[in-house]
Amino acid sequence: MNLIDIAIVAWGVYELLGITVKPAFYWERSRRIRLARARLGDRNTTIAYTLLGFFLVGFGLWSLFLRGV
Repeated sequence: MNLIDIAIVAWGVYELLGITVKPAFYWERSRRIRLARARLGDRNTTIAYTLLGFFLVGFGLWSLFLRGV
């Protein structure tokens, strides 16, 4: 079990929870989310970060269980 793979999965879960629950520290005070919202709009930012979250979780799980075999 590689620590970087666990960190990638945790980052993906953080992104998915942040984008679905939208707590203030993530959605309103995060500099990168505010910049993305200003450039892309709320809907497209939600889509982009949802895809990023799924990609990170998928890649991390693939790396944890399938790559090491």
